[in-house]
Amino acid sequence: MALHLLFALLACSDDFKDDTAADVAPDPLTVDDDGDGYTDNDGDCDDASADVSPDATEVYYNGKNDDCDDATIDDDQDSDGFPSNAVGGDDCDDMAPRVNPGANEIGGNGVDDDCNARTTDSDVDGDGYNREIDCNDNAEGVNPGADEIDWNGTDENCDGTDVDLGACVDRAVRAAVSEVVGVSSLPDVSEMYGPYFGYFFSREITNQLLDLKTSGARVSAGSTANTYNLDIGTTVGLNNESDQLTINVSYDVPFVGDGFFECYGYTSPVAADFEGSVALRVSGTRVTGTSTLVADRTPISRDNLNLSPYDGSVTCSLELIEQITDAASSYITIPSILSIFDEAAAAAVSNVTVDLEGAIDAKIGVECSG
Repeated sequence: MALHLLFALLACSDDFKDDTAADVAPDPLTVDDDGDGYTDNDGDCDDASADVSPDATEVYYNGKNDDCDDATIDDDQDSDGFPSNAVGGDDCDDMAPRVNPGANEIGGNGVDDDCNARTTDSDVDGDGYNREIDCNDNAEGVNPGADEIDWNGTDENCDGTDVDLGACVDRAVRAAVSEVVGVSSLPDVSEMYGPYFGYFFSREITNQLLDLKTSGARVSAGSTANTYNLDIGTTVGLNNESDQLTINVSYDVPFVGDGFFECYGYTSPVAADFEGSVALRVSGTRVTGTSTLVADRTPISRDNLNLSPYDGSVTCSLELIEQITDAASSYITIPSILSIFDEAAAAAVSNVTVDLEGAIDAKIGVECSG
């Protein structure tokens, strides 16, 4: 009886086990759905595609992670972090990890390292100047066309100095011209000729002034390094309409007689250009200059001389002065009043030339040195 009961229990136990096994489904992560030999648990990242598995070869730019390896990125074959331009990215060479938009352009290596058409192989910084003339082709703000920032430790305009010499020379010249131009006193003229056989001629010119005005200054690069051409335009007049010189004439001359008269006068401005050059020497942060100028002056002529009588009682004119001077010159040579004025202007311009040279040299030391 007991034996029969044991067999019955064993039979019931087998039936229970079979029914339970039939009801439990397999784990999908352990099933190889696409038959490529890899399950999800084996690392198959797309178990619905037999072409995708850890054993597959990555096919780039097909939109799939064929080898299920995050290190081989479908749109970044060289794994430099930049998608290929073949799929809309900006990596111009997806086979070279060192070529991408984040790389630095290396000049002269035949490669567009940074994938930037503006920074070419001969113009790394893309500033429009190739490396043959660009003194720092890795700095966009440094090139022959850049504005120099004086004494900041960088030669921005590639002229070999840390100062914009052309600009500071221009400032120096303009400052010098402003210092020299203006109205200045000239020596008085006092002449006495005779008496000769009872005749004489006396002439005085007082309150003579040089009226120097600037009409512009131009500085340009010279033919050699650190030299600059100078062209300074001025106008020169003796006195002016509001501040006239005085001419006193006393005479007793043949064929004219004797007399005395007093005139006021001035000369209209004439052009006086100062042309030359300045040579610079740069020693550390100190800049010195040596300038040389030559004056080109328009002579004073009859048309420039303006005379008027001291009062209305006596006629005063250049013709009258010349008539008396010519009569007196019958016994001694007397310079014409025009020649006196022209010589005075010439001497004044000669002095201005020296003054301008000295002022320019001094101002260069101030304007150009660091």
